[in-house]
Amino acid sequence: MTGAKELLRCPVCGAAPLDPTQSTFNLSDILVRWEKETAVRFRSSVWRKYEGMDVRLHRCGACSFAFFLPRATGTEDFYSDVISKVDYYAEDKWEFFEAIKDISKHGAKSVLDIGCGSGVFLNMVKKHDPKIEATGFEFYNEAVMGARSMGHVVFTGNLDSLTQKGGYDAVCVFQVLEHIAEPVDFLKQIRGLLTGRGILIIGVPDAHGPIRHFSSALTDIPPHHVSRWCESSFRMGLPRLGYEVTRISREYLPSYLWDSYLPVMFEKSKVPPLLRRAVGLVGLRRMISVLKRLRLHSLPGVPGHSLYVLARKTQ
Repeated sequence: MTGAKELLRCPVCGAAPLDPTQSTFNLSDILVRWEKETAVRFRSSVWRKYEGMDVRLHRCGACSFAFFLPRATGTEDFYSDVISKVDYYAEDKWEFFEAIKDISKHGAKSVLDIGCGSGVFLNMVKKHDPKIEATGFEFYNEAVMGARSMGHVVFTGNLDSLTQKGGYDAVCVFQVLEHIAEPVDFLKQIRGLLTGRGILIIGVPDAHGPIRHFSSALTDIPPHHVSRWCESSFRMGLPRLGYEVTRISREYLPSYLWDSYLPVMFEKSKVPPLLRRAVGLVGLRRMISVLKRLRLHSLPGVPGHSLYVLARKTQ
C-alpha cells in the first residue's frame, strides 16, 4: 500500500479513512537537517533511498491514529548511521520499570523483548528474577552483538521465525511500533507469539502528549518515525486484533526534557497571557534550575513523552 486511497479505512480501528493533513515533508530536506543538527553523516545508499521523496501525514478522524504516506521507513543503513552518532538506547526508560512491575504481577516466566537494542531491558528482567527466560529480538544487526556479548539470547532477521519457538508469557515492544511499516500486521504477529493469556506491553511516543508541540522534530518524522499513536488508537484498535486493554498510563515529564519541553509547553498552554508575561522565560529557567536542585526525576502531573499500554491476549 503506497497511498491513502489504497488504505480505504484506518488500519487500526477500521472506523474511518485516513484523511490527509497539511503536514508534509521532503525527505532530502530531512536528511540535510539530520546532518546539520546532529553529528550524523549518511552514506550514499541512504541518500539514494530517500532523495526527492515527499511524504504527507494522514490521520484517522475516529481513533486519531496517524501515518505518513507513502511509506518511508528507515533502512538498516539509515539506523546504522544514526546509532553510530546518537545516544540511542536509553538505560532508564520509565516504561521499563512499569513493565517489570507488570511482568511480576502477572507471573510471566518467559519474556520476549522485540527491539531489544543493546539488551538494557533484558538485563533488568534477569536482575529482577534470574529464573525468567528473557529473550531478545532485534531488527538491526549492529545492535545484536552488544546484547549477545552480555550473554543474552537474541534473534534477528524475520519475526516470523519466532513463531516456531514456542509461546511467551509477555512480549514487550518499547519505542518500536512507530517505526514499523505495517504496524497492524506486526501486532497480529505478536499475538501468535503469546501464550493463551499472555500479555503485550507497549511503550510508544504519545502523540497527544507534549510531543505534539514538536511535530517536525527529526525523531518524529520519516524515515525515523512513520506513525503516531495515542490512547484512543489503542482503545479502539487492540480489541479488533484480539487483545483486551488492561491499562494505559502516561509518563510524567522526565528531568532531561525539562529544558527543551517546558518553555514550549508553557508558551502553548492555557496559562493566562498576563501570568505568562509575569513568569517569562527567565523565570521559567530559574524554576527549572530549582527543580533540578531538588533532585526530582520527573514532574508529577505533567505529561511526558511516552504512553504505556498493557493488554492481554483474548481467546
